[in-house]
Amino acid sequence: MCTILSRGPQRTPIAEIPKVEGLYSLVGAGRHQHHANLAKAKLTVNELHRVLGHVSQTAVLDAVQKGLVTGVELDTTSKPEFCDVCVKAKSV
Repeated sequence: MCTILSRGPQRTPIAEIPKVEGLYSLVGAGRHQHHANLAKAKLTVNELHRVLGHVSQTAVLDAVQKGLVTGVELDTTSKPEFCDVCVKAKSV
């Protein structure tokens, strides 16, 4: 189970994603359509950045270090990398 917690002292769960047979199962909003993502033993900062929808790599690292995201093992030796997708999305 991957649990995403809110900030602050309460740290209440804001999302829980079940792990079924090695896969994280997500339900699409309003569509009742299931998606599955591979559950990997360790993720790099860049991989978790992509999995979480291109959230800032610094914010991803900070959230994992503060325990706001649980159920995900982060490769602590990995460093944030340049993301072509983010650059293209921000271009005018």
